[in-house]
Amino acid sequence: MERLDFCSVMGIMRSYISEDRCVSQIDFLYMLFDDYFQNGDTDNFVLDNGLVCRWINGQAKVSPKITGYYISDKKGRNDFVDNFEENILLLFYDTGFVITQMHDLLVQDNSISEMQRQKLNSAYPCNTDKAQAEYITDLLLFGMERNFVKRDTKTKELLTAGNFSPMVADYIYENEVPKPCRHFCGRDSELDALHKLLTDEGKVFLHGIAGIGKSELAKAYAKQYKKSTPISFILYTAAI
Repeated sequence: MERLDFCSVMGIMRSYISEDRCVSQIDFLYMLFDDYFQNGDTDNFVLDNGLVCRWINGQAKVSPKITGYYISDKKGRNDFVDNFEENILLLFYDTGFVITQMHDLLVQDNSISEMQRQKLNSAYPCNTDKAQAEYITDLLLFGMERNFVKRDTKTKELLTAGNFSPMVADYIYENEVPKPCRHFCGRDSELDALHKLLTDEGKVFLHGIAGIGKSELAKAYAKQYKKSTPISFILYTAAI
């Protein structure tokens, strides 16, 4: 799954800038955040190649000072839109494709709620330069503001999408189905109900007090159905 964040939005924009109009990464971000750097209250904050590369490649979150400047009030957001229309749109050789790719990124990101998706998508399709600038900047600001998920240095894939933090690596099962306790028994009706729910709904959340066998039920299900049904799931258990 691709995620709508600063890295993915920047990747789309940069792929539609022709060589004739190409600018360096640092110059591009100075152009993009021109209002912030021109406001005279940046505490001598400057960009360098290492910092910019980490932002663009998804290795670090964009400075909260920059993000906060644009989302703190309506004027910051409107200034961002005006600057984008005047200076950034001109760099794209096919703005229509930029908009289409942005739209696809938004609708395919299932980590965004339907309400937020509709809000961000309210200006689509974009029929004017102003509407295009508003659409792209709103997605960009959302990607900057949301919780940061680091990407793999080489592949730029989300670490949570396959490359796990060392803190959780010992708890992740890959190709092997986790085996239930050898004493597991007496849950045939629950296994049947779980299979029906997963078949009908695609997702099931098991919860209950600690120690009643939530994890064992999930592992027993995986063992029972691994040959007859392709299974791909993440196991979360919640004690209440």
